[in-house]
Amino acid sequence: MGVPPPLELLTFPSVTSTVDPSGRKSLAEEAQARIDEEILIRYLPICTLRTQRNALSPISRLPDELFAAVFVHNAQECYSSSKRRTWPPPSVPSWVNVSYVCNHWRTVALDCPTLWTYLFFVSRPWMAELLTRSKMAPLCVQLDLSFPNTSLQKWEMLFPHLPRVKELHIRSLSCVTASQLISRLTIPTPLLQSLHLSRRHGPCSTAVLDGTPSVLPVILSGMTPSLRSLELSKLDIAWHALALSAVTNLKLRDMPSPPTMDSLASILAQMPELRELELEHTLRWDPSLSRGALDLVPDKVTLPRLSRLVIVAPTSAAVRFLSHVHIPASTQTRLKCSYQGRPSIFHLLPYSTKRIDSGEDGNQVSPPTGVLRSLNIEGCPPLRVHFTCGTSEDGYKYSSFSIPEASSNKRSNHDWDCAIPLKMDLDRDSESLPLSEIVVGDVCRDLSLTHLQSLAVGIIGSFNFSETFWKEIFTLAQGLRFVKLKYTTSLRGLVTALAPNHHEHGKGGDSRFVALALASIELEQVSFTSACGARTQGDSNNCQPTVGCLCDALTRRKAVGLSLGMIAIHESDNVAVQEVQELRRVVCQVTWDEIDRAQEATGEWDAEF
Repeated sequence: MGVPPPLELLTFPSVTSTVDPSGRKSLAEEAQARIDEEILIRYLPICTLRTQRNALSPISRLPDELFAAVFVHNAQECYSSSKRRTWPPPSVPSWVNVSYVCNHWRTVALDCPTLWTYLFFVSRPWMAELLTRSKMAPLCVQLDLSFPNTSLQKWEMLFPHLPRVKELHIRSLSCVTASQLISRLTIPTPLLQSLHLSRRHGPCSTAVLDGTPSVLPVILSGMTPSLRSLELSKLDIAWHALALSAVTNLKLRDMPSPPTMDSLASILAQMPELRELELEHTLRWDPSLSRGALDLVPDKVTLPRLSRLVIVAPTSAAVRFLSHVHIPASTQTRLKCSYQGRPSIFHLLPYSTKRIDSGEDGNQVSPPTGVLRSLNIEGCPPLRVHFTCGTSEDGYKYSSFSIPEASSNKRSNHDWDCAIPLKMDLDRDSESLPLSEIVVGDVCRDLSLTHLQSLAVGIIGSFNFSETFWKEIFTLAQGLRFVKLKYTTSLRGLVTALAPNHHEHGKGGDSRFVALALASIELEQVSFTSACGARTQGDSNNCQPTVGCLCDALTRRKAVGLSLGMIAIHESDNVAVQEVQELRRVVCQVTWDEIDRAQEATGEWDAEF
């Protein structure tokens, strides 16, 4: 058998013996190029044959059902994202592109009615096409009337298909469009599972809606047996006729004419399956509260399956509501109440703090799982104070129920599915007394701090908790191991509570030490003073804490066997290298980011001038 031409070329005597090395390399490259061409000529037909063969093999080909599932998932993602869209929807749904890739994909797409059931009111031709292609599959519909050139005209195309609507979400209704819409919602919708209606912001008379008390209940009274989620915002309806026995999710926001407590209790009594309840600016303010009268409320409404509760209302209104309903102790609760004085707080606390298991059963060998283990106190006294209660040690890391940002997609921070049974935000109204240290102490006393292990305090401004406050906290939470301070402009109360005579170096141990279990301290964006005259004078009562003052306090604690295991200092003012070195001789582990905000600010000022 002869040698193949390329190999014959390389082994030909004249090539190996007479051509210089550079010439041999050029001939080799030419031979390789010819071989590559031969391979390509033979390879492409093989690929074609393999493709034809794989197309006939059910194992190597994706089933049409899987293709359809992928297409539907893509459509669901586009539909869900449109709920958060801040720009008008496109005239053509983006997911229809899958029907233009190839004949096979188009066949799969057109044979899948579910793919065409996600409607957010695109162009009229496409609305008609989507309704046709969806055949008799359940529809998901959403319409945002806040965009320009968006009206209810396309809604007319949908009315004949209402019996197969599964989800109906309409936002930014005006009074006129709301009246037009509600007047047409008389067709039975046996498949409807989710109904969300909201009116746009701005002044508007509610007479149009109040004048038709029998319209909306027609669609909701017995004609929607599948309804599970109902959200209404800025809309008045005839509450007395509602029949919502299967509803599991109810959200009412900014009701122009809130229902009376008796009416609301009657409505909730029809919802034994209710799992999530949100009442935002829906409860009526009650100027008179009596502890005895609240305890004597007859026939409280029981919501045995309620797992999540959100209330945004004046304190008195929240108290009135909570006194009329009985909810499980395991219900995760988020409260945002306007503070109206200490009496209202005293009325609110028994209903709110029972979300936390006291864990005071003397027969228990170990702490129960539902006890309070972490507490986050933040805000800006005397205007607002927020409490976040956790049943895990790291629950203090979660932020308050209220989010400072005004962005609409960040209305609030619920932190559901976390070990946070209670978030309670107290905001002072214009006529109330300031939210003081006394009020914060009232809340802490009502909470059971027996098993508290982590405490975070983030106070903005010049407000400072006193030594008395800290001592009471450490007395109530004798197992407290971790304390974090953030934003505070004064550490005097904490430092003095840790070691009352921390500047009196000549004295021995002090029997009044508290925080016996304290092992870690974290300080973030706090303000130490640059100098403390009381330190040189041995006057602990007038201390203006520097890092050195804190070191004195920790030194005295170490002398009586109360050593601190760790301290971390981040982005704080007036922290010097020498003081940190002094801390390292007292504390086992010291973490410092070497950032001194005071020095940075001075450096920036000098650089500008």
